[in-house]
Amino acid sequence: MTAQPSRPGSETTRLVRADRLPLVVAVIEPPSIELLHRWNSDNLDLLHALAAFEDAPREGREDHGPFAAEISKLDAKLRLILRLLGRLTAASTPLPDERELRFGADRLEWTGPAIGPAGVRAVAHLHLSPLINEPLRLPGLLLLNPAGAAEPAWQCLRYQGLDPLTVDAIEKHIFLYHRRAVAKARQQLAP
Repeated sequence: MTAQPSRPGSETTRLVRADRLPLVVAVIEPPSIELLHRWNSDNLDLLHALAAFEDAPREGREDHGPFAAEISKLDAKLRLILRLLGRLTAASTPLPDERELRFGADRLEWTGPAIGPAGVRAVAHLHLSPLINEPLRLPGLLLLNPAGAAEPAWQCLRYQGLDPLTVDAIEKHIFLYHRRAVAKARQQLAP
């Protein structure tokens, strides 16, 4: 996870999830308003479910309410069911190949061969978790980045058609992912 400018020459800095994740990008015709609405709704549901699933119970939490133990048991059972369901669906429908990528709130960049010329409409199907075999669907326009001297060619999809709620949920996902990565790194450094 790195923070980098959202656009070359831009003064604003946004967090970007740098990772290797299952990804498929395909050229498409301009999607209808109804399809964009459905993708936004599905994306929002997926990001909320992923946030709830990955929000691990905090150790040593001082919650001594009358139902705290029961809620904790139900939470553990639900997490187990979701994990098993995710494995079952992953076994029946394999995930696409992983690609090195940078996932931001306004664009997705990945390594690999060009799928079309700059300016072509495309949709990225990005799988954020192996436990939930449902991709985010990110429509946009292809931007082609020239290959740098020390890195392979990067392709870029600038989103078009995502509503503000979906963009906000993506930003929250990236921020929480970053926080978990920092916490994990601190735990590994602790004696």
